[in-house]
Amino acid sequence: MTSKFLLITAFLVMGILLISGCVNEEKKDEHGLTIIENVELSEDEKAKVSSLIENIPEEVKQEFNIKYEAWKETLDDPNLRIHSNPGMFTQSRQYEEFLSFCKEQDKTIWPLLFQKYEQGDELVEMTLINLTYNEYGSLLDEIRQESAKERYTAEGTYIAPSGDAITMKYINKLLALI
Repeated sequence: MTSKFLLITAFLVMGILLISGCVNEEKKDEHGLTIIENVELSEDEKAKVSSLIENIPEEVKQEFNIKYEAWKETLDDPNLRIHSNPGMFTQSRQYEEFLSFCKEQDKTIWPLLFQKYEQGDELVEMTLINLTYNEYGSLLDEIRQESAKERYTAEGTYIAPSGDAITMKYINKLLALI
């Protein structure tokens, strides 16, 4: 294989990895030139989330789950699925009810959202942003700016930012506020 072919392949792999988001795992292309940043909750942070969830009244957790599941059912709506904009999934009465409930509960509900996101529900990120951005958006903006800077490992491997890593850093900062 020619070096030009390998270089083109490497760029295609990096593009695919960046587009896919590479959720919750570190990825390297075949040449070790790039890794996708991976951020997870520490054991202490996981323990804090669990403790906070345990302290949420059962009726609040039940109502959260009922409203969350009602919203999730709308995600199969073909009128929403045809759009490439994930924000379209917030265009339903069920989402508005879920968001309103979360607003009423304020920081009490955040740990449930953190847990859902950590378990792989990327759409819950929109709810988290809708709930927190007005007051804490500067934290997210800082994280995004920092993530946009080029970073390399000691071996010279590029650390590519990911949407998942940015969201997890934001969750870490929000968790510290509770």
